[in-house]
Amino acid sequence: MRKVLFRGFLDTVYLEKNKQKIRDLFVRGEREILLVVESKGGLVSPTISLIDELLQMQEEGLRVNVLIRDAKSMALVLALSFNGKKSMSKRACVEFHLGSLRLEASDFDHATGVISTSILASFWRYEILLQSLLDKYEISKSKKWMAKLYGSGWLTLTDEESLQLGLVDELV
Repeated sequence: MRKVLFRGFLDTVYLEKNKQKIRDLFVRGEREILLVVESKGGLVSPTISLIDELLQMQEEGLRVNVLIRDAKSMALVLALSFNGKKSMSKRACVEFHLGSLRLEASDFDHATGVISTSILASFWRYEILLQSLLDKYEISKSKKWMAKLYGSGWLTLTDEESLQLGLVDELV
């Protein structure tokens, strides 16, 4: 099983490099990989593009396992998007984030103030992915967890909480 490291800020260049690495491994016959996630998050659109491609490869026989060392925001969405075994480092934490937008001057119409539909579409896609994860792990049923998430925009879970909720299969 080959490891692919996702460390630091997940920007377009970094994600494309890792996407190509995984594609190459898959084409060469690799059928099981380990994503090692140690990231505070990154850009929504390129991360979603990577998730979509890996989900397609998963349907074609690739097993995507994950080791979470540190995963926040979009990095956590990446880590939880696949069906393989999920492990988490002891004493690590994960953080769900409601999301935020950084707008460049080119992202909106200066005359009307309207934000580009492609930017909004990425944000909506993130919201859908986040909600599906909150539902899958039944976090959305907990008033306590949802109050924390909506109170600050963030929900931090310890290694033990992540294991109890089923986000991960084991602590290592």
